Amino acid sequence: MATVKTKKDYHSANKCIYCREPCDPIDSTEYCRRCTKNEQKYGKYCQLPAAFLGKICQLCTHYVKRCGNPITCRHCKLKAAFVKPADASSSNDKKKMPLCRLCKLTYTKTLTAVNDREAERLKKRKLDNTDSKSEKAFPKRVLSSEQGSTSSTQISSTSSNRKLLLPTRKANDIDDNSVQQAKEALNEHVFTLTQLKDETLTLKRQIQAKDREIFERDKRIADLKAQAVQTDKEYQIKMTEMQKHHRNTVDILQEKIKNLTKDLAVCSRKNATVKEK
Repeated sequence: MATVKTKKDYHSANKCIYCREPCDPIDSTEYCRRCTKNEQKYGKYCQLPAAFLGKICQLCTHYVKRCGNPITCRHCKLKAAFVKPADASSSNDKKKMPLCRLCKLTYTKTLTAVNDREAERLKKRKLDNTDSKSEKAFPKRVLSSEQGSTSSTQISSTSSNRKLLLPTRKANDIDDNSVQQAKEALNEHVFTLTQLKDETLTLKRQIQAKDREIFERDKRIADLKAQAVQTDKEYQIKMTEMQKHHRNTVDILQEKIKNLTKDLAVCSRKNATVKEK
């Protein structure tokens, strides 16, 4: 039986390192399938993450052709937000808020979670209200059936019920306003927390990468030091052997000079004796 992937599974999964899209929970890699195919087709990124078309990624290239040059994001303050011409000319407050792609994804995810929680809370509250109304209406019906209510009592009861409904409606309006304000504040709060979590995860990955670089550099420095010590040791041994060989050569030459000097003295004596005769 094939497993059905829900939106919750994608939100709970890790994000792609290149495009920051939620990865498939079935795959154990850190890259989404689209970036994996692009990496196999175009090669690894060169300057920017997911930049498979020169210095600009595929999505940014598409958005530049469609929306024009990017503007500064309202939340992360990066120049990565694209606004459509129709949205820029509109007077809606929601469309005036420029957000980059990552901030839009985070905002949509947090807003969906908050709306789901709010819908569950309102549904539970509605069920509680219907249960309480049914419990209150049941004994009134029993009493009216036993005693028999007249038209005057019905009119008085309806008028009293109308008077009671007015403050409850006002209270409900106040509750709705407070709930809306709390919902907006909660949206901003959860959005900020989610953004901070993403930034923390990114910083942790950067720290791990820096730690690996420092470890590799220290390892290389240690190897170079060991190589330098070994080279120095070999150089000292070679110098000692050369000095020893030099001394031996000098001794041999001095011995030859002495022998030649003796031979020369003997020859000169023989020549002197020959001349005297």
